[in-house]
Amino acid sequence: PSGLIHRSSAASVGSYSNGVWNIGNLAKGASVSLNIVCKVNKTGSIKNIASVSGNEYDINKTNNIAEKTINVPKASDLEVSKSVNNTAPYYHGLVKWTITVRNNGPDNAHNVLVEDILPSGLIIKDITGNYTNGKWFVGTLNAFSSKTLEIITYINKTGLLTNNVNVSADEYDYNKSNNEDNSSIDVPPSSDLEITKLVDNENPLYNSNVKWIVIVKNNGPDKATGVKVNEILPVAFSLIKSNTSKGYYTNGMWTIGDLNVGEIVTLELITKIIKTGNFTNIVDVTGNEHDHNKSNNEANKSITVDQAIDLEISKRVNNTSPNYKDLVKWSITVRNNGPNKANSIEISDILPKGLEFISYNATKGFYSDGFWKFCCLEVRESQTLEIITRVNAIGEIKNIVTASAEEYDYYPDNNKDESIVNVAPACDLEVTKFANQSKVNYKELVKWTLIVTNNGPSNATRVVVYESLPEGLTFISAQGDGDYSTTGTWYIGNINSGHSKELTIITRCDATGVFNNVAVVKGDQYDHNPSNDRAEKNITVAPAADLAITKTVSKVQHVVGDLINYSIELVNNGPDTARNIKVSEIIDDSLEFESAFSASGDYDSVNHIWHIDSLARGEKTFLNIKAIAKKEGLISNKVSVISDTFDYNLENNLAECIVEIIKNIIDPQNPFNPGLNSRFEGYGFIVKDLGEVANASIEMKRSGIPIGLLIVFALISFAFASSNISKKR
Repeated sequence: PSGLIHRSSAASVGSYSNGVWNIGNLAKGASVSLNIVCKVNKTGSIKNIASVSGNEYDINKTNNIAEKTINVPKASDLEVSKSVNNTAPYYHGLVKWTITVRNNGPDNAHNVLVEDILPSGLIIKDITGNYTNGKWFVGTLNAFSSKTLEIITYINKTGLLTNNVNVSADEYDYNKSNNEDNSSIDVPPSSDLEITKLVDNENPLYNSNVKWIVIVKNNGPDKATGVKVNEILPVAFSLIKSNTSKGYYTNGMWTIGDLNVGEIVTLELITKIIKTGNFTNIVDVTGNEHDHNKSNNEANKSITVDQAIDLEISKRVNNTSPNYKDLVKWSITVRNNGPNKANSIEISDILPKGLEFISYNATKGFYSDGFWKFCCLEVRESQTLEIITRVNAIGEIKNIVTASAEEYDYYPDNNKDESIVNVAPACDLEVTKFANQSKVNYKELVKWTLIVTNNGPSNATRVVVYESLPEGLTFISAQGDGDYSTTGTWYIGNINSGHSKELTIITRCDATGVFNNVAVVKGDQYDHNPSNDRAEKNITVAPAADLAITKTVSKVQHVVGDLINYSIELVNNGPDTARNIKVSEIIDDSLEFESAFSASGDYDSVNHIWHIDSLARGEKTFLNIKAIAKKEGLISNKVSVISDTFDYNLENNLAECIVEIIKNIIDPQNPFNPGLNSRFEGYGFIVKDLGEVANASIEMKRSGIPIGLLIVFALISFAFASSNISKKR
């Protein structure tokens, strides 16, 4: 019947096919059997009827049919299948497990339960059905229908993971072979390489060192092999040295090798900052195994390097050994070596004590109160300042200059420079000279006062004053500090700063004219003010002449009425020409002026003054005066000389002649009586030139001598005068 499926049959005789058992002959009383095996393919009551027939008449038809009914309980064939979307997922990945349960009938299945207890290492993340504690409560599953459950799990274990599933229901399951299933996943080894990066300074200065620390840890679950860290430094960092706790670092790659679960290794890099700006240093780690957590495989650290400069300053001086009060030129050059532009430049050059500011010249900006300021310096730009100073101190003078700007200067060692000048000891030796009079007469004494003062700043040693007296000044004496040599050198010795020495020299003026007396002071030390090393004083010695006058008379005794002949001789003993000479002849009242004859100049017969324009040094001249004696007695006749030229010897400026006048005893009517000789003797004059002859003749005529006698006398006198003139010449 329907519901039974033939599987096999066995007959003791005959054959069975297509529901018919062909027995053939069956002897009386004989029995044969047929065994049929069938598969129940239906539930419920199944009646199986067998009927027999033969060729012969069957006398009892009632037993020709036999039937048997079986009651097949309700049954179902629950078929469960399990699949996974990825049989080789990575650790910490998600996989979707799909469970399908099917009722192959023939009946509906009730209280269908699917058990799916997940193995260790799988963590449920999501589920689509009534699944609790490893059981999927399907409920009723109609025949020939199916249901599906999806479970999404998180893989928390590596290796082979098998997920088993089985199904059951209230009904008989006639096919147990498909009541369970399994799926496996093979999770390859995995490691979680975690990398961390640290920096010791997130805002380092340019050209400073920064330490980077890279930390790598294997969080598992498996050992990591072939671990490498890519650490390529940005161009802003220059590697100085590296240190690893494991493996080695070269060319931007840290090769670690194997790293056990939980193992931590470090890399230290010391770098130098060679650029400014914002920089990020990125590192990443890799290994041979799957890394289920890529989020921590990369690390970075950013730093900010502020703008930086290198101001380089240099200072030079044009003379390292100047003298006191010299001018020196200081040259200051500032350069920006970068890497960035420098702003708000300020150069400090406060002049030390001992340097007096004179002037400056700057290629950029301005200099005031010791500070040179200007806006900016581009990279590799240089500017120069020149300062002229006067040296106002001795010894070592150090001039320091420093440079600064708004930006960080990463190399301060060259922000400062200095130059030194060594100023030798110096003095200002000042000599002054005084004379007690500036207009001096010939042969007078002059007192010269020399004062030497050391105006400092140093003490002076071995001070000497050269005081050579000009020709015409005769040294008399000297008194004062130190020693004075008659050769004109005053040896003073040492003079402390601020002190003075004094010397007095007495000289006699032995010449006339203008005399310039010069004194020059010298010392061992540099004299910073040579303008006062020399002192001079002029004195003027007026022209002088020693006019010496002498007066003679023809004879010292005369008689009343005699003609007395006075001879006055004037000589200039020098040293200069005497000018505007006046010789005064004082005529006594007992005399009557008769005549005068002068070899030079003019004679004023009214005032009895002999005027001579000049008389050169050593030159002589004379004057003859004739006067008639008027009365008896001693007659004093004086003569004196003066001139506009100073006469330093007045003792010979006056001369005097005294003659005695006696009573006249000669008869004028008889010139040849004995008294005549006496009369001629009374005229005892000396003829000095031809002019005297004429004068003598005139005097004789006045005396009443006959003309013939006069002629004779004139001839004799002429001959005598000629002889005298020849002798003079």
